[in-house]
Order: sequence, then structure tokens, then C-alpha cells
Amino acid sequence: MSSQSIQPIIHIDEANVCLGRIDDASKRSLVAALLAEIERFYSVDPSGLETPFDLAFVCRMLDYGLQNALDLLREIVNEALYWSDELPRLTVRPADPDQDSTRHARRVIQAENYCALRSDKWMAAVLMGALSAAQLMISATGPHFRFNPGRNRPQVPAVLPAEPLDYLFLVRALDYALRRGGPVRTLIQTHGFDHDKRST
Repeated sequence: MSSQSIQPIIHIDEANVCLGRIDDASKRSLVAALLAEIERFYSVDPSGLETPFDLAFVCRMLDYGLQNALDLLREIVNEALYWSDELPRLTVRPADPDQDSTRHARRVIQAENYCALRSDKWMAAVLMGALSAAQLMISATGPHFRFNPGRNRPQVPAVLPAEPLDYLFLVRALDYALRRGGPVRTLIQTHGFDHDKRST
């Protein structure tokens, strides 16, 4: 793929349908704000996207994984997360062309390295959590998928992105969307979003 070709954000209409299916109005407004910030980030530098970006998949991913992200933004780690009592020690590793791209994802190692280099360990955990949610959703489509989400977590939705998901763009866009002083963080602070309220 030419590095000069501009890749689009796709399935925007489907993302709006996905938004409409989120029952909780506060959660729906927060996911909508995150998607709007991702689109704003893209508009600043469309060349930063390597593959067509499935916004509907990302909407479903945010719907599934949002509560853990909100907990981490409050520096709360609970037993439902895949690490229990401390944040993971992330390490930078060399990008391996054979591992950095998979059937359903691109720039995987580069995205993990971006998280590892993030000075704010809580934001690094939020971004790694987003990657984990995306990977779980993709894995859940497999015939041998086994995952017990725990009694406080919703069942993992089994969804594939329409095109291989650019993980590096995803974490960079979410990092931008969740920046301090930005509209999403302001919305979170204004509405509170009780961390004990779990989706079903």
C-alpha cells in the first residue's frame, strides 16, 4: 500500500446506528463525543491512517470497553480487569513485520509501543485496554473462543472490523480524544459517570 494514499473513515452511518442502540443516554453521549473527536483527529492529518478505519466497529468497541476506561481515568483498577492490583509494566519491543500486521489488525506492535512510551501510566492503561477490547471482539468470532468476562462485565461482542484495524491510529486518536481539558474529559467531569454502574 502506498504511504501517500489517503485512507478513509468508513461505516459512519453504521456507527450512528450503533450509537442509537446504546440505551443509556449518558453513555451514548460520551461514546458519540469520542467518535467525534476521533473524526476531528483524522481531519487534521488523514495521511496518519494506514487502512480504512471502521468507525462502527470502534463504536461497538467503546460501548463494550468504556466502563473500564472510565475507571482507569479515575485511577481505579478493579478485579474485572485483566490485571488486578497493579498496572502492567509495558515494554518497547522492535517492530516485526511478521507480527506487526495480522489478518484483522495493522501496526499492532507500534501501537503497543506507543502505549509503553506514554508517560501517564493510567492513560497508557486506558489505551492498552482499548487494544485489548478490540482484540477480544475479534477473537470472539473464532469457533474456539473461550472468555469468562466475570459477573460484572458484559459478554464480549463478536465483531470483525470491515478492514484490518489500524491499531496505531486507534490509540493515537483515543489519546487525543481523551486529552486533559478536551471536550470528552470535560463531559466526563460534568456528568460524573458513576464507576459502579455497569452495563448489562
